Amino acid sequence: MPLTLNTSRPASQEEFSADIVVRRQALFRAVNEQIRAIADGLGEQGRLDVICECAREDCWSRIVLTVDDFEAVRRFPTRFVVERGHAIEQWERLVESKESFDIVEKIGSGAAEAIRSDRKGGGRKHAELQGP
Repeated sequence: MPLTLNTSRPASQEEFSADIVVRRQALFRAVNEQIRAIADGLGEQGRLDVICECAREDCWSRIVLTVDDFEAVRRFPTRFVVERGHAIEQWERLVESKESFDIVEKIGSGAAEAIRSDRKGGGRKHAELQGP
């Protein structure tokens, strides 16, 4: 699936499946975690420039947020940072709207997949709590 830079076209619900939504969001969550690690290495403490973690194939929007906001979202493996208005109702719910971005949370089978794909260990911790 090619990624393009056109953010002017609104996405339709039919473009998405749960698998595609979670894979794309997990990929950009991982990229943003690398951005956070690099910022730490450079001694940056205040703000981060990250990529929108929405499921839109054509979105490469930049989001500026505080490190504290970023870490608050990352406490929950089912939550993602997206540009305002980029939530996909079928697959996620809006948790909070900030000035320049929204925080969404996966629902249904997408939530379980988001937990499994969490690089910070939330998926492993959750699986351990659930047992074999």
